[in-house]
Amino acid sequence: MRMLFDADLSVERLIPALSIESGTRITPEDTLVIFDEVQEVPRAMTSLKMFNEAAPEYDVLATGSALARAVPAPGRKGA
Repeated sequence: MRMLFDADLSVERLIPALSIESGTRITPEDTLVIFDEVQEVPRAMTSLKMFNEAAPEYDVLATGSALARAVPAPGRKGA
């Protein structure tokens, strides 16, 4: 999965690639895209911005047990 994020982070490329990788058709109407342990792949974290700005019609959820260390809260220094 990590290799999916080594190339262009455009949503137009990522959605078909994620669909092939997961074996699931991804559509904005009825699919929740989940990035689990997203802090393990920094470019996957970067792709969240692309989804937010270029494709807000997709529901995307990012989780991670160490996410608080990877992305400090506003006004808080990283751990």
